Amino acid sequence: MHIKEGLPPGSIFAWEIIFNFIVNQNETSKLFAGLTILMSTPNYLACLIALIFLAGMLLFIYMWYKMRQSRQKYEGQILRLTEEKESAEKHCRQTEKEKQQAVLEAQRLTQRMLGLVDQLQLVAGQQVVIDDWADDPVFWTDTPGQERKSDQTILDALATETQRILIVDDNTEIRRYIAALFTEQFTVYEAKSGEEALTLARQFQPDIIISDVFMQGMTGIDLCKLIKDDNALGHIPVILLSGSASTDTRLQGVEGGADDYITKPFDKDLLVARVIALIKSKNNLQKYFYNEITLQQNPLKVSAEYKAFLDNCIAIVETHLDDEQFTIQTLAHELGMSYSKMNKKIKTVCGQPANAFVRFIRLRKAAELFINSNYNINETAYQVGIGDIKHFREHFTRLFGLKPSEYIEKYRKNLGKQYNINENILPRSGT
Repeated sequence: MHIKEGLPPGSIFAWEIIFNFIVNQNETSKLFAGLTILMSTPNYLACLIALIFLAGMLLFIYMWYKMRQSRQKYEGQILRLTEEKESAEKHCRQTEKEKQQAVLEAQRLTQRMLGLVDQLQLVAGQQVVIDDWADDPVFWTDTPGQERKSDQTILDALATETQRILIVDDNTEIRRYIAALFTEQFTVYEAKSGEEALTLARQFQPDIIISDVFMQGMTGIDLCKLIKDDNALGHIPVILLSGSASTDTRLQGVEGGADDYITKPFDKDLLVARVIALIKSKNNLQKYFYNEITLQQNPLKVSAEYKAFLDNCIAIVETHLDDEQFTIQTLAHELGMSYSKMNKKIKTVCGQPANAFVRFIRLRKAAELFINSNYNINETAYQVGIGDIKHFREHFTRLFGLKPSEYIEKYRKNLGKQYNINENILPRSGT
């Protein structure tokens, strides 16, 4: 009230208009009514001040609004560019990972295709000769223009192939903890259920599987039984992890085919050591097989069971070298085993399907004939039951690291060359 005293009526009314505008901008009707009355008063100076103030307020509001619009626009552009950058980086990572997955998938598919050929031959009763159309890319890797180094080519590929491990647990934290223990040495696959694990195992053919026992849905013991009963997966070692120390649970795991059983809480170093031991045992068995097939000195030791199995297979195949009716079914019958059990054992021994296994034995016999007879290359191929001389040369060179002619020159006894062959295994061929 004191502010109004001494002011002209027009000035007082102008201040009231400004006050009303600031307090309540939405009452536009009062504002325009006040302006109309103000314009009718003789105090034009007060009116001018009010208009200038009002214009300034409107200009300020307009500038603030435009600045806010511009800021939102630039923030939106920055956000969009950031998302595009993250998306591009993610795509690059995914592309690289997809390339690696594609290579692994190609290897797995080739192995599965070879397995299907085995089954087709079994059903049709076709003769087991050599594969004219496919070889395992893990072992048959040649660089054009490079010299073949030695019969270590296949063994080196076997030893240096990236190992694959499948971790199965419905607890995300435990699964990731276990996976982290092996990421540096293995290609790691994770599954949160037994059903998903079975799918991944068939897709990627891991070298070893670690599974929790108690999971929702399919248990680890059920998964282990399905793995061991599967013709294509039965050779894969399985380690079961369980929080139960019950003897019955452990017994069920062993009966289900588990290769090892570890109770929780477990020592991480113990788990890693068990995995490495199983992988090493499998690799030693396969290296022993290749040493036997390529007639090398064999310092490796394997169980009597696997040694007897390999000796029997070699003897049976060599007995039927000139038998055109010989099939994989014949081999299984003479071994006294079912086809599925025999195939799983063969995959454990050499990591290859049965038809490739038989081909290796034929080539082994060819090497013996090159050393101990005067047969030429064509005659030797015929003697071991391989009719296509071109493929005989290719597969022999890949297995032994030498062309047949080079092998004859280096190892044939009557040429007086120096050689280092395991003489102890030659007599059993009867040559």
